[in-house]
Amino acid sequence: MQSLLPDSMEWLQDACREVRVGSLMLLRNILSYLEQKGSNPIVLQLAEKLLPRFDDEDSRVRELSMLLFKDLLEIVVGKNKRNLKQHAQRSLVPLFLHMSDKVQRVAQASQEALVSAAQFLKWEELKQLARRAETWKIGECVLLRDRSRAEQHLRQSLPYLENPDASLREAAVRFIALQPLENDAEPLVRCLVSQTIMNLRVPRRTSRFHLGALCPWLPRAWARWHPPART
Repeated sequence: MQSLLPDSMEWLQDACREVRVGSLMLLRNILSYLEQKGSNPIVLQLAEKLLPRFDDEDSRVRELSMLLFKDLLEIVVGKNKRNLKQHAQRSLVPLFLHMSDKVQRVAQASQEALVSAAQFLKWEELKQLARRAETWKIGECVLLRDRSRAEQHLRQSLPYLENPDASLREAAVRFIALQPLENDAEPLVRCLVSQTIMNLRVPRRTSRFHLGALCPWLPRAWARWHPPART
């Protein structure tokens, strides 16, 4: 069964929704098998593949990927556990934001995964807040824990401003507004934060929050934070 793992991870990126769902279900079975046999280094690759699926257009894929990530965090031991720490940290903002997902089962899966991520990171306060689904306090908790990660949190939040789910867009705007970046040395960051705070205070006339309208320099900021892949 372990031999199916590399192909199953590649299927996660398939254009067909049924293939992605089937791959996640197969991966859960494989992960259960690996738990009985002991942890395997390839689970680190699996964690990296799962994070982008949190934002999949299909709600079932989002749900299953979060639950699989939760299972992964709970079985990894030893050196692999240390190496998985970065993935666990990167999962915090997406999981927190998806607690506002309009699909209830996705919101529930993200909450469960966030609890497991907090436990994995030995972050008791975050774990308790996630269990109680105190979303406002979760955002503050994540930011206050390590202010040096503020720009990383901002980068992770930006794409959600264009998410088709209005509840996720609102959650992203509120999370960005919490970040202590209004006096940041980078004018692009100051502009973005100031404009998002303004959008919190002024009722929107349209149903979509347009990321590109935040400020004239934002396209350059996006390019800086999302450089093209090298060929």
